[in-house]
Amino acid sequence: MVRTRGLGRALGQVTGRGVGRGNRDDFDDIPQRRQPTASARRQRVAVTADYVDEPVIPTPDVQDDSMEAPVDVQDDPMEPGASSTSAEESRHAVEVCDDIAERLERHLSLGVVTPSSSTHEVIEECLRLVRSVTHDHLVYVRCRRRRRTDQA
Repeated sequence: MVRTRGLGRALGQVTGRGVGRGNRDDFDDIPQRRQPTASARRQRVAVTADYVDEPVIPTPDVQDDSMEAPVDVQDDPMEPGASSTSAEESRHAVEVCDDIAERLERHLSLGVVTPSSSTHEVIEECLRLVRSVTHDHLVYVRCRRRRRTDQA
């Protein structure tokens, strides 16, 4: 069995021409180096954002006390037409909407989502909906119904 050191060297020995031998070959001016393997190209790298003024530290969603007793749930069924008008519940809804808006804005400020993508458009639409919750505790929601075109 003949042992070779590569196709370029083998062809250079057979034809008298080789890569990088000064014979005005097209490949003389290209630096000869090996390409990295696929595993070397796919290494995870920590992404740093230079344009962020202050570091963003996500708040954990887990409660501090994991041994806390579960909250009792009322088993009283509510009437379907009845809506809760409690000031506490509406205040909570506004606070939740503010938190959602803050998280969506933080996600957009990181620059992970490109502005022309459909994900960016969905986030912008969600921000518009969340911002529509006013401090008067009124929620304005547009309901769009899709018409089926296959039915006449």
